[in-house]
Amino acid sequence: MSERMTKDELLRRILEAKIEWEATSSLMNPEEQETTRVAGDWTVKDVYAHLTWHEREMLNWLTAGRFGGSPLWNEPLDTRNNIIWQENRERAADNVREDSRNIHEALYKTLETLTDEQLNDPAQWPGLPADWIPWQIIADNTYDHYRDHSANLKEFILRQSR
Repeated sequence: MSERMTKDELLRRILEAKIEWEATSSLMNPEEQETTRVAGDWTVKDVYAHLTWHEREMLNWLTAGRFGGSPLWNEPLDTRNNIIWQENRERAADNVREDSRNIHEALYKTLETLTDEQLNDPAQWPGLPADWIPWQIIADNTYDHYRDHSANLKEFILRQSR
């Protein structure tokens, strides 16, 4: 049996991880964020776009009231990530960051409206497989995702300072 998650705890974890990501990314100046490759071909701006895509998918699912999403979920991870990168690589960094703030805020507000039961019971979401726990899907695409990219960026920054 999976651990239960309360809405308050989920929101706390998301907020903490988002703050950590913002603080970590701010260690690089805006020009570096847009031009320095920190993860393969990706810049910090590209990571913002990547994270935003995942949060947008969570927002779309939750506001639709039924589980579903982009056809990109059917693609292998590397293919999906490359398509997201291609779709966003020419966007201005300010636009990407604004989109990130707006989507994150909308997702957070939407999560505030959910009940603990909606976060823990897959039966609350038509289309969601019975063995998928809603809060875990949200965690994978929000706070766990932010923490992974924060850790990767911290490692990159440490390597550069040696």
